[in-house]
Parts: sequence; C-alpha cells; structure tokens
Amino acid sequence: MTFAELNSYKDKVEQLEIIREELKAEYLKGIDPSQVSVQTGTVGDPTALFALRSMELERQLSAEFNRLVAEIEEIQRYIFSIQDETVKTIAELKFIKGMTYEEIGQKMNYHYSTCIKKLNAYLSQHSQKSQ
Repeated sequence: MTFAELNSYKDKVEQLEIIREELKAEYLKGIDPSQVSVQTGTVGDPTALFALRSMELERQLSAEFNRLVAEIEEIQRYIFSIQDETVKTIAELKFIKGMTYEEIGQKMNYHYSTCIKKLNAYLSQHSQKSQ
C-alpha cells in the first residue's frame, strides 16, 4: 500500500459520513420509496417520479457507501497487519487517528522526523514487494 492510499483514509471516512447523511435525508423527506407502488402511478405522477428518482439515488449512494467501506476496511487491515509494532503505531496514529507527526513523536518519545523516516522506510520497502 502506498503513502497516498493510506493518506486517503481520512477523506474516505469524511465521504462516508456525507453519504450516510444523504441516505438519512432521503428517508426523512416523508416518503419511503420502497413503500410507493410505481406501477399504479400514472405517467407523469410526481409521487411515482419522486419514488423512482429517490430509489435510484439511494441505489447510487448505497453503492458508493459500500465501495468506501471496503476501501476503508482495506486500509485498516493493512495498517493492523504491519509486523513492526512501532511502524504500526505510527501508521495508526497518523492515518486512523489523524494525529500530526509532531503529536505522534511526543506520544512515542521520538522526534517527529524519526516517525516520518520510520514510516517512509517501511512503506518504500513493502510497497515494492506488493507491486
């Protein structure tokens, strides 16, 4: 896994929350699209059109939601599978907890540059093996 892939973790979690809110908003509009009978609506019936659009939006959002969950889980599995406990802790604090290298260095009693070097060395060594 690359640094860029790991660094995308926070953005993916934020996107997931946005989609979660959008999905929740669909159900708060007052009409549950799964309960609307589209077949009985006449052509141009606004309720039927709303239901169709709402169901399509929900399908798209759900697909995107599931894709993001899978990507987030992949990043988490990678981080938690790191054998070097120091690097694993640095990666977890940086990418999952969102801490800065300065904060990580203070917490682990390292200079921040040591944290960067350890993580970069591990990623450069292990990303070559997976390519």
